[in-house]
Amino acid sequence: MTTALLLSAALAAAELPAPPDPTPGLGLELGGLLWLRQSAIDGGFVSGFAPGALATFDGDALGAVPGPLHLFAELLVTRLGWGADQGTDALEVTTVAYLTSPRLRVGVPLGERLRLEPYLVAGPALLHTEVTYLLDDPLVDAAPTTTEVSGFALGGTAGLGARLSWPIEEVLVCSRLELALLRRGSVSDLGFLLTVGAQLGHATPDAPAPR
Repeated sequence: MTTALLLSAALAAAELPAPPDPTPGLGLELGGLLWLRQSAIDGGFVSGFAPGALATFDGDALGAVPGPLHLFAELLVTRLGWGADQGTDALEVTTVAYLTSPRLRVGVPLGERLRLEPYLVAGPALLHTEVTYLLDDPLVDAAPTTTEVSGFALGGTAGLGARLSWPIEEVLVCSRLELALLRRGSVSDLGFLLTVGAQLGHATPDAPAPR
């Protein structure tokens, strides 16, 4: 009788689901933004490149979204810099802006192992801008002078893109291409965001859960 009870308990324990991953859906993507910056002076656009990183959290890992939609929370961090089109022969102006944007992404995953996910994303943005003025007038007999000004401003980001992912064991390798919009005060910048990264807490779709 005792042996039968122990055997029954062991079989029941074997059927218990595996404990949840300690870091469900956490991911990191690295890449950059090929962007067109709108000038606040004449409204024209100037091209540039900005390195960036994305920290992601999969809301579906907690069962947050029913149905076919796929929910992600993201944190976009990038460094924007420009200066070649500003100032005069005597005054050089260099601007660096650090952007932090918490974003919400909603997509529709298509496919099983190799998954393509069209998505929409949007969120507020905080910009810390540093402007450096270097005055070096050859007509004035004086040493060059440098003045630095910095400040914070609010803005926003939005985007339309596609994310490609495929599982390797417990890691989901991913890459994305996104048409992004950055709103800075009265101007709007456009860009293409390209990233490559990985996400933890995902087993291969056709593999049984560990017991």
